[in-house]
Amino acid sequence: MPAQSTGLTPVRVPSKRKPKRAWVSKVYIIQPYREQEICARACQEAQGHECQCSCMGANHGVGNDGSWFEVSDTFSTRWGERELACRLLTAR
Repeated sequence: MPAQSTGLTPVRVPSKRKPKRAWVSKVYIIQPYREQEICARACQEAQGHECQCSCMGANHGVGNDGSWFEVSDTFSTRWGERELACRLLTAR
């Protein structure tokens, strides 16, 4: 048997209780990132095995391929490829 319509519209009665708030305790931060490499012309043009450069010998004797920005004889820098860095921050 079908329900009969009463012609009344349901009304929502507001509650006297305050709504609960959901606080986020963790959030991920995602941002663009480019690693900076530091070296020196003396290291890049080195001939022997001795190196005291901040690159720890990674660029020892390889020369400058044009990707390095030379600030002085003792300081060169270049930026790596663009990547995304992701960190998780949590509330204490």
